[in-house]
Amino acid sequence: MYKLNRIGKRFFVWLIISMVVSALPGCSSSLPSGGDAEDFLEQKINSESKGSIELVDFEKINASERAFFGTNYYAVEFSSIIEFKQDCRWITGHMGEFEGFETRPVDNRKGGWAGWNADFSNPGANVKNGLRVQIVGNIYI
Repeated sequence: MYKLNRIGKRFFVWLIISMVVSALPGCSSSLPSGGDAEDFLEQKINSESKGSIELVDFEKINASERAFFGTNYYAVEFSSIIEFKQDCRWITGHMGEFEGFETRPVDNRKGGWAGWNADFSNPGANVKNGLRVQIVGNIYI
């Protein structure tokens, strides 16, 4: 695994992804398969990263049926590995929290204000092509 020492933190990602989605049409009474959760995650990665990130590996760990105010949904616990397909900036929250799979081109402008503005308006970490990151979390379907 890769360590993001550039931002002063050891980087072995254990993130909880909370993606709440309305009930799937035609949802059966059985728990969703690993393929259903993998397809959902892959679609989310592709739509947010616009091809900058690829889902390399996916493993369904556990799934359970739950209810919230009378609405049934499924919680799928998973472990996956993503790979960056180009040098880019992986966008995070201002305090480094996970916010999805959005990426932006790397801003290589020089100078104090240019660098500060790029970091402030696009908080995150610059990542290299081929970097693989493990993500563990839950998908709520």
